[in-house]
Amino acid sequence: MTNAIVFAGPSLTKEDIDAYPDIEFRAPVSDGDLFKAMAAEPLVIGIIDGFFGDRVSILHKEILHAMSNGIAVYGAASMGALRAAELSDYGMIGVGDVFHQVSIGNITEDEAVAVTHGPAEMNHVALSVATVDVQATLDAMTARDRLSTYDASLIGEASRSIHFTDRTWPRIADAMNWDAPDREALAKDLAKAHVQRKRLDALALLDRITTDLRQGAEPMRNPFRPPATPSFEAAKHRAASAE
Repeated sequence: MTNAIVFAGPSLTKEDIDAYPDIEFRAPVSDGDLFKAMAAEPLVIGIIDGFFGDRVSILHKEILHAMSNGIAVYGAASMGALRAAELSDYGMIGVGDVFHQVSIGNITEDEAVAVTHGPAEMNHVALSVATVDVQATLDAMTARDRLSTYDASLIGEASRSIHFTDRTWPRIADAMNWDAPDREALAKDLAKAHVQRKRLDALALLDRITTDLRQGAEPMRNPFRPPATPSFEAAKHRAASAE
């Protein structure tokens, strides 16, 4: 039995993960993974990163099922923030700015948190930059008078025109109609000023879980039990077959 299982990937570094030895970390979540995690009887499950395209994303019913069995489920930063905003009325606990922005409707597309990343052997290191990180960086640079509001708006628009798999600071700078030296300087400035919004929210989730467990917070029990739809039963079967 473990007290907390957290699904994380590109939003955290290896050093971040190593700083929380009492938490069991697993790879980014996809469908069936919460069923498998429940076998360890955790008090808490945290969702930070998850798969969007090349695997089936985590089902809402799977999260509801975990909560209906007395497990507190937290979400932040990426897939976790999206699911927490969608399921907060049912008791899922959202943490951080991305969760807040999704909840109030400022973020409406999953693509805003998506990145491409390396395999498990590379610790799922991020290979592109999420829109939420881009916007946080532009806001910070504008607040410090390192970038005009007008230029920040143009850069933000340019970044959103780039597919998330190709969105890097050099690629964003190259999308601007500026002279080459200015584009090179911009890429360096953006990278140096990078506000890692997803990472900050992910760390806030880990701190929240650690604090709640230390204080003996009771899991939020959700009496709602999701119906046994075909997709729900298929996810349970895939999880059982993988064990």
